[in-house]
Amino acid sequence: MQAPFYMTVVTIYFIILPFLLASSIFQAVKKRYKLHIKSQVAIFILTFIIILYFEIMIRIEGGFLYYKQYSGTSESFMLIYLIIHILIAIVGVILWAYLIFSSIKAYKHKNLDNKRHKLLGKIVFSLITISSIMGTGMYFMLFE
Repeated sequence: MQAPFYMTVVTIYFIILPFLLASSIFQAVKKRYKLHIKSQVAIFILTFIIILYFEIMIRIEGGFLYYKQYSGTSESFMLIYLIIHILIAIVGVILWAYLIFSSIKAYKHKNLDNKRHKLLGKIVFSLITISSIMGTGMYFMLFE
C-alpha cells in the first residue's frame, strides 16, 4: 500500500524536527536567548498543529488498524512498538510544554535556573528525537 500524502508530509516534518530543535538550541548556546525562545515557541506550535492534523486524518482514514493490515510486519510487534512510541511522544510533548512555559516565566522574572533548564532541555530533545525516529520507523513498517 502506498502511504497517503498527509502521512508522508507528517513523517518528513518529524524527520526534520530534531534539526529544527537543534538550530533553536544553538541560538541559546550563542546567547541569542530571545531568538531561542521565539523559535522554541514557533516549533512547538507548528508541531502541535502537525500532530493535531495527523490525529484527525488518521482517524478519518480508519486508524492504525486499517493501515497495519497491509503491512508484512508482525501485528504484535507493531502494536508494542506503537504503544512505546506514543508513550515517549506524550511524555516528550508534555515536558516540552512545561519547559517552554516555565522557562518563559522564569526568564521574564530573571530567575531562570540554567542548570535545570539545560538538563530538562536535553531530556526533551532526546525524547522528541527518539519519538521522531520511532514514528519514521512506523511509517516504513506500514508503507515500505
